Amino acid sequence: MPVNPAPPFPPRNLTATGGNSGVLVQWDVPDPSGPPATSFMVWQFDLTTNAQAVVTTTVPFAYMAPLTNDHTY
Repeated sequence: MPVNPAPPFPPRNLTATGGNSGVLVQWDVPDPSGPPATSFMVWQFDLTTNAQAVVTTTVPFAYMAPLTNDHTY
């Protein structure tokens, strides 16, 4: 029976920098002593409408846009 590999460690030092109609989300890759991360999923969730969006990336950053200024996500 195959054994499932352990998941990678979580990303480190997450930051989000808001801009005009978007946000840049950046992080450091997980600790390399664990299993490698081959991709990352960044979720956007609108607290007013419950709308969701997801970006899958292989690099440690994502730009989420378009967003509405002065709105809670």
